[in-house]
Amino acid sequence: MQAVVDEIVFANVNALKHPRNWSLGKLLKEFMTISGKLLDDSFAGITEEALLKSLAHSHELNSVDLDDIHLPNLPRPPKAFRGIRKKSSSLKRWLAICSDDLTKNGRYHATTSLLRKYLGGFLIVSYLDVIEKSGYDDAYVKEVERAVLVKTLDCFWRDHLVNMNRLCSHIPNCVNYIHVYVDFVKS
Repeated sequence: MQAVVDEIVFANVNALKHPRNWSLGKLLKEFMTISGKLLDDSFAGITEEALLKSLAHSHELNSVDLDDIHLPNLPRPPKAFRGIRKKSSSLKRWLAICSDDLTKNGRYHATTSLLRKYLGGFLIVSYLDVIEKSGYDDAYVKEVERAVLVKTLDCFWRDHLVNMNRLCSHIPNCVNYIHVYVDFVKS
């Protein structure tokens, strides 16, 4: 979920420019689209102006509490990090994904990172909240998540094979290119 949020943020934000020059309307629209019905009604009312105002205030913050990542004047994630704390390894993985190394350096580097962490955290915690309210046990949820992940990887792998097959049909001596590609992937 964080990787998808990062894609949306990086496509609409530039750490070198002031947030008023970012595509915040597009960012919110894309975020709401991928969120589907996970988010509660408190997030639905966020406007481009409110997000811009909040980002302007966040630039003044001195530090960020990892237990309570939020943007001023915007809704807080439901019971922040409750589900992620069940396993410390999950929290460590999430924090590694949110590494600030992914964000381009610039004057608004910290603001960009905070936006990524806020949106990612809000989505993840909202998902965990829905799972908890569903009443399903952890083992069942893990099995469903694993099945979805395997199915997704399988679809991407099939698409890749189809694309490689198309490539081979258009390029003479394609077998040589595939061997070079396979050697590259192995290294």
